[in-house]
Amino acid sequence: MKIVGIIPSRYGSSRFPGKPLALIKGKSMIEHVFLRASECERLTDIWIATDDQRIKSRVEEFGGKVIITKREHPTGTDRVAEAARYLKLSSSDIVVNIQGDQPLFKGNVLNLLIDSMLNDPSIQMSTLIYRIRDKREIDDRNCVKVVMDLNGFAIFFSRSPIPFYRDSEIERIYYKHLGFYAYRMNFLQQYTTLPRGRLEIAESLEQLRAIENGIKIKAVESPFDSYEVDTPQDIEKIERLLS
Repeated sequence: MKIVGIIPSRYGSSRFPGKPLALIKGKSMIEHVFLRASECERLTDIWIATDDQRIKSRVEEFGGKVIITKREHPTGTDRVAEAARYLKLSSSDIVVNIQGDQPLFKGNVLNLLIDSMLNDPSIQMSTLIYRIRDKREIDDRNCVKVVMDLNGFAIFFSRSPIPFYRDSEIERIYYKHLGFYAYRMNFLQQYTTLPRGRLEIAESLEQLRAIENGIKIKAVESPFDSYEVDTPQDIEKIERLLS
């Protein structure tokens, strides 16, 4: 069985065009992500899937492997699925979707996703979550919240604070979605054929496509947070954390 990490990396961004090539302490963000992913010893291979020749050239400069994909993919998962088809993976192989704009994540947390798939063959898709400590993130729409059932499967993801706590004496616990996924190859290819539903379009959250179509997503809690780069101003924050 192969366990392949794929980093979707799109050049265009309304808030931060060219984000994957932004320099952080002298290295492009996509290189930082690649190096973090390389810390995960269970990945048999790592590829960058991009729509842009400039990103392709930069990846080849630092020794990474890259696949050029179509520009018009609606989500990162759709881009990862195209790259996985190019690699001709078998139906039982595991694909790990690694966020290309989180340059400080700890590579070994990907093992949590991989283990969830290896330990339970019935799981088709899993993702990482983290218990929110910073209360400012609760109302931040860029911080996606998630609620789970008693077996650790996601019920819903939202940019709004969920759950709503009616009674003030209840301890308020929120979890955020870190955006890393693992899929079985056969499900990943099925995912691209599923219709985009009303909830996915409303929230602009690709994982809701699976939930709307009755696919369970295992939510795996990470002991580590992971900071996302959304705007040029976030680069300064990342560099401070690196220092």
